[in-house]
Amino acid sequence: MKETKEALIALVMIGKFVSDRLKDGAQMDDALALGQKLMDPEFKKVVEAGYKDAEKISEEFQGFNMAKGFELVQVLPQLVEILNKKSA
Repeated sequence: MKETKEALIALVMIGKFVSDRLKDGAQMDDALALGQKLMDPEFKKVVEAGYKDAEKISEEFQGFNMAKGFELVQVLPQLVEILNKKSA
C-alpha cells in the first residue's frame, strides 16, 4: 500500500494548495503560484513520490483484505494534518 499512501498524500497536498488559492476565485497568479510551489523541494519531493510508480497502485489492491485496509488507514492522521495546516 506504499504507492497508494504516497499518491493520497500528494493528492491531498496539491488539493489543499489549490483549494486555498481558489478561495477568492481563480486568477492567473494562482497558476503561477502552483508552478512556484512545485519548485519547493519538500512539496516537489512529496508530489514526485506520489507520481512515481503510480501504475503499481492497482496491484496493491489485488487481494485487498483487512490487513491492507488497516495499513491504508494509517495514513489518515497525516492527511488530516495536511488539511488542517494553515496556508503559508
